[in-house]
Amino acid sequence: METVESGTVKRYAVVCEGDQNGWNAYVPDLPICFAAARTRGEVERLIREAIEFHLEGLLEDGGPIPQPTTTLEPGPNVGYVDVAISLHARGLWQPSPTPG
Repeated sequence: METVESGTVKRYAVVCEGDQNGWNAYVPDLPICFAAARTRGEVERLIREAIEFHLEGLLEDGGPIPQPTTTLEPGPNVGYVDVAISLHARGLWQPSPTPG
């Protein structure tokens, strides 16, 4: 366990896909984290909110924050979202176990 005084920033890969019906986005490192919207801009805003909401819920439940491990080449449909996690007011943070 490590104590985080000022917080940390996590960078999660995000994949956005669109067609004539709208846009969806998902986060490979957070399997239940996704968003859907009519426009690309709206889905980008919603996926950021979904990531923050999901991580806040994990913290409130005392669970570990998944480490971002997915690396994808940035492109038209792939980007990264930086999420600041301020944990000093919430106590201790337990990182997910590192494989290997």
